[in-house]
Amino acid sequence: MLRTAALVGLTVILSLVLVCAPSRTVRSSEEEALARREEAREHYMIGSGYYKARTYESALENFLRALETDPSYFDPYIGAGSVHRVRRNVVEAKGMFRSAIELEPGNPKGYEALGDLFLELARADPTYLDSALSVYDEGLKHDPSMIELHKGKAEVHLRRGESAKAESVYTQALAIDPENTGLLGLWAEFLYDQKRYEEAVEVLGPLVGQLPEESDLSMDLAASLAELRRYDEAVAALDVVIERDSVNIQAILTKGVVRSRQGKHKSAVEEFDRVLVLEPDNAAAYYYTGEALVALGRLPEAEQAFRKALEHEPHMPGAHAGLGDVDRKRADVKRGKLVSSTSTKDLLAAEGFYKKARSRYVQAGQDEAYRDYANGWIRYVDKSLKIVGDELFIRIGERR
Repeated sequence: MLRTAALVGLTVILSLVLVCAPSRTVRSSEEEALARREEAREHYMIGSGYYKARTYESALENFLRALETDPSYFDPYIGAGSVHRVRRNVVEAKGMFRSAIELEPGNPKGYEALGDLFLELARADPTYLDSALSVYDEGLKHDPSMIELHKGKAEVHLRRGESAKAESVYTQALAIDPENTGLLGLWAEFLYDQKRYEEAVEVLGPLVGQLPEESDLSMDLAASLAELRRYDEAVAALDVVIERDSVNIQAILTKGVVRSRQGKHKSAVEEFDRVLVLEPDNAAAYYYTGEALVALGRLPEAEQAFRKALEHEPHMPGAHAGLGDVDRKRADVKRGKLVSSTSTKDLLAAEGFYKKARSRYVQAGQDEAYRDYANGWIRYVDKSLKIVGDELFIRIGERR
């Protein structure tokens, strides 16, 4: 009987050993996995620091070490792919981002990174837009709530000129996450680009109230209000930005532009002067100063401002057009309302100014944004040159 009890006891002990041994093995494996992840995370954090410092070789080295230590760690794939993207190693970047997607198909960052890579490549080769769209659709098929992928998909459609499709994507995304401030900002930008300013203001007004520290949103609101000719409201939105950041050059410059559009050109010049105190080489401030001075009839000062703009940005089409405006106005003054009553000296001066104006408009018209404006004034100048030329021809003939 004692023998039997001993055998039973031994069996129990052996059973406990067999049960407990795998548990210790599992625990050991889990601990090893955690240790590997912790070591990999350290390499990843070091790599991230190097990446922020733009020391890409060291960043890549540490991201790869992280992956060698723990191949199941998602973030280093994105980090390594980002380094390859910066270094224009397209094949390697695609491989890393694709590996991230395969590792965690429910994580939007992989699709976003690969889609953004294709969007960048599409600037040189538009066929990559198809690849970007395919990646975004792949992610959204897996999880339609990935808002960042909706944003990317809308960008593809906008680049293709498919505004209706882009609007559909934004609408779908907003139905999923109507409180997403980043998405609302893009939606407002879309509405502005579509010249739907009232709708843009409806979106941006509450958004600015919710995020008053986001200067870009206030700037967008001001731009929309200005397009609606609600100039004082636009200035008020800009003043909020300027009160919080007194050296925000873009806000001050925009305030000047709004004042100029409002017809308050003296106030506009004051704002542009504030910009030039902060940034003396700001070509845009000189250009807008020139425009305001032309409107005030202060042509010599306007010419000086446009020339200063060209000193800092020699190919600025607006400045060339501005000099054209100055010479055209001078020519109009010299020509007078009735050429037959104008002295020959003034007619010759007018002819010279018109020719100079025409040359400036031709330069400005090389830029697509100014082509219509320049061509319109070229037609005016050509007509004026004919009138002046015909009168001069008659007078020269009479002298003979």
